[in-house]
Amino acid sequence: MGEKKKIFVGAYGGAGTRVVMDLLKKGGYYIGEPYVNEPYDFRGKSKTFVKSFDTYWTTKNDKPLRDLLKTGTDGHNSWALKHGQLMFIQDELKKWYPNSVFIYVMRNPVDNAMNQYFDPNNNFIAHHKYGGLPVNSTVIERANYCIQQSKIAMSKADYVVTLEELCNNKDYEVERLLKFANIEFNDIKEYSSRIITPKSMGRGSKLYNQVDLSLMDMKPKIAESKVEINPRFKVEKQSTTNLTNKVLFVRIPKTASITTNTILTTNRLKFKRDFGHHYTRYIKSVIGEQTFNGLYKFVIVRNPWDKLWSSYNFIRNGSEMHHVSSNIDVDFKTHLQNIKNSGLHLETKSRTHGVNNNYHKQCNWVFDSNGNQLVDDVFKFEELETAYKIIEGKTGVKLTGQLQKIHKNKTKKTAHYKDVYDDEMIELVREMYADDIETFGYEF
Repeated sequence: MGEKKKIFVGAYGGAGTRVVMDLLKKGGYYIGEPYVNEPYDFRGKSKTFVKSFDTYWTTKNDKPLRDLLKTGTDGHNSWALKHGQLMFIQDELKKWYPNSVFIYVMRNPVDNAMNQYFDPNNNFIAHHKYGGLPVNSTVIERANYCIQQSKIAMSKADYVVTLEELCNNKDYEVERLLKFANIEFNDIKEYSSRIITPKSMGRGSKLYNQVDLSLMDMKPKIAESKVEINPRFKVEKQSTTNLTNKVLFVRIPKTASITTNTILTTNRLKFKRDFGHHYTRYIKSVIGEQTFNGLYKFVIVRNPWDKLWSSYNFIRNGSEMHHVSSNIDVDFKTHLQNIKNSGLHLETKSRTHGVNNNYHKQCNWVFDSNGNQLVDDVFKFEELETAYKIIEGKTGVKLTGQLQKIHKNKTKKTAHYKDVYDDEMIELVREMYADDIETFGYEF
């Protein structure tokens, strides 16, 4: 093996760079000064990577960015620095670091286009700011943008790895990567066993035939995903069926469940029997498979960090809902620690109501005990209006515009959840609700 290299790693958000960086770090590479909540994103000692990059991009003044990169390279013979934005400045990196190499990580462009990193409301706006992607773009437009930009990045990169190949052909692809990085190993399993196939893989399979995946030499069919999150896209007019009293909304606490349930009831769409906050698998066992299969079933999920903060305030401050009478007399950090210590996040017993329901993993409402998805659609709380538009397309009943009129269970206005977490709390939630975070594609 030769000496370790000077490596830059870039990709779109959610493409799998964490997997690559984890392997490089285990192989002895220094990864700079990462963020606490993004343990592989380079930030530099002054924590100003994004600001320095913006300065260079808008003014072509490269000094702040180059000075920051030096904090991650000086004094080290080898290193691996990763940040999504690096894909846009491969030419400059080659000029500044002539002996460096660039690894580009990619995944199926449709799957990539469906994740939150393309949502300008989530602050992951590199594609709009640097890549020229229109803000109000459709999934297909974003996928084609991925293809276009990835072809450019691939043509310049020294090494290209795909998330799908890493997950589907672990030993071979990991060995190939380690040899490229000059990492010595005795047992390839020590490395390949660290790779966990994300449940989001194959999320956009229903849309694969709408883009030319051959342009990137991507296989048109990739391992099926357990969950398909409905993305933010323009909803075309769809053929509708009579779904009067045939919509089963599976209600997860603190996901606008009371509001949505009221709207469905008002419009005579809701299945006549009410199951409170019971899991889908429980409902199916009660009404029988034949009736269950004849219903349109959906669920709304929410960012776990936000959901826990909302639940805390909901219970602490009381509610109009008669079944909530408990009070919390500890601070939020202690409350989170109490959840972990009590094991509430591990609870899998279906319940119609109760405070403890707030802390169950949201996956419990989506899958059966064997991991099979039981609902037709999974929507995000952060995109309720989009969810209602999609439901409109399937039912033919106008729902949008009613969201602001009906909100029976709204928690009293409090601080934004991002303002109340410290690093320890962020990681505590990440540990407890890893399944939800990975399955539904959430970040802090």
